[in-house]
Amino acid sequence: DKEQVLEEISNTSSVPENTSNISVNTVNELGNTPMKMAKKYKEYYEKYKHDRKQICKDKKIANGTFQKYLRLNYLIPELQELVNNKKLAIVLAEHISFLDKNYQDIICYLIKQYNCEITAGVAKKIKEDYLLCKKNSKNYYLNESAIKNYKNEKNVKVIFTRN
Repeated sequence: DKEQVLEEISNTSSVPENTSNISVNTVNELGNTPMKMAKKYKEYYEKYKHDRKQICKDKKIANGTFQKYLRLNYLIPELQELVNNKKLAIVLAEHISFLDKNYQDIICYLIKQYNCEITAGVAKKIKEDYLLCKKNSKNYYLNESAIKNYKNEKNVKVIFTRN
């Protein structure tokens, strides 16, 4: 059952950054840290037997907000601490949460030791490449130079027109 839940969550795509975040004011008013909110959302998820739609309706939270906070529970404790200390953005942390513990350790090391800055776009690309390698049973390599390469990539916009 736990594997099924993990599979369901990992198959859920990340939510765009501009998703309305209804719970932001609640978090600030209650003085809760992002990780306290993440643990509450995980409790809701288990209590409501994984019915996201009902949770969002009853708790008056956007599905995107729910997804982001729920994913924080999959971070290693060191990254959770960075999220709580506002040194790692929630959107960024959500992408990183899809990586296994070893890659999360590498990212944490790079952030702490080299003051490596990872943008949301880079985190998203890391997640996509990692999941693709995992799906194709290939090895994924992550280090400081790989992150620099991600930062140097140019986004290409392809537009299809009819002749």
